[in-house]
Amino acid sequence: MNTVTGIVASIPGYLVSFIVYLIALFLFMMDLPRLSRKMYSFMKVETAQKVHFMTSRLGKVIIGFFKAQFLVSLIIVIVTYIGLYFIVPEVALVMALIIWVVDFIPIIGSIAILAPWAIFQYLSGDVVLGTQLLVLGIILLIIRRTVEPKVMGHHIGLSPLATLISLYIGLSLLGVIGFIVGPLAVIAFSSAREAGLIKLDFKI
Repeated sequence: MNTVTGIVASIPGYLVSFIVYLIALFLFMMDLPRLSRKMYSFMKVETAQKVHFMTSRLGKVIIGFFKAQFLVSLIIVIVTYIGLYFIVPEVALVMALIIWVVDFIPIIGSIAILAPWAIFQYLSGDVVLGTQLLVLGIILLIIRRTVEPKVMGHHIGLSPLATLISLYIGLSLLGVIGFIVGPLAVIAFSSAREAGLIKLDFKI
């Protein structure tokens, strides 16, 4: 009861913080063009063009990243619903939507729902249902790990191998945040090299 009371009591504070964050974000976005012009005013024309190329490329990458995540999640929710329809049709739609929401969380994904659910069924004595849920979770994990690098690579402009390596290194170094930072860092480096900000013209 004390824990529940503490959580309920903290909700107004979180709401206020969230509202302040939204207002600050809105004001920052409104002031972003002026800040951008100010930043470019300190640069030479050539440098400003290179930086503009790099930032516009990163903007497209960020949009492509979220678009790719959405497309992969659509594949996941469709496969999840079809699988659950044959396993537990009475809760297939509700659980597919829950798994769809959870699947947006990097690393965790749909297995965070299906694995505990399968374990619960094993403990309850329903080995068949537990095995079916576990198999579905493995299938969804395989789909995400194989489809995600290809879809993301197509939308953010990296090869599937480079995308997979950047995701793995980002996750290893920075955790969940690295899932986004990894590919962005590779794209930023590639864009800076294409713009001429970074030059690696050497031979061995």
